[in-house]
Amino acid sequence: MNSRQTNQLILLKDDYDVLMNYLKTGEMELKYDRARANMLIAEIEKAELLSRAAFPKDVVRLHSRIVVRDKIARRNLAYTLVLPEDASHREDKISILAPLGTMLLGARKGADLVRETAGRKNYFTIMEIIHPID
Repeated sequence: MNSRQTNQLILLKDDYDVLMNYLKTGEMELKYDRARANMLIAEIEKAELLSRAAFPKDVVRLHSRIVVRDKIARRNLAYTLVLPEDASHREDKISILAPLGTMLLGARKGADLVRETAGRKNYFTIMEIIHPID
């Protein structure tokens, strides 16, 4: 799915529970994204699950605010990673099922990401991660 193939995905246990419940039961919301949802399920089923106390501050989780640097456009973009029904372009909320959203989950600050769309590659670096206040 991305360059994380060699590293085990790290997830907050609470996020794992929310994501698995959503991905396995959200049929209406997922009917157009079923293939992507199945790929995400396969990846998160292999994840290392951590408690809030043990979860690293430099790893993206659900509802994190992430600042990424678009290396080609040379500008910073900020997104909040959310479930599909909460996604909003206007509010810079990106779906966990969007290609970039899926790549961001479990990524670390400083990570370089490559997203290919319509035969074009986009290059991003994660500059900052702000976790929600729980």
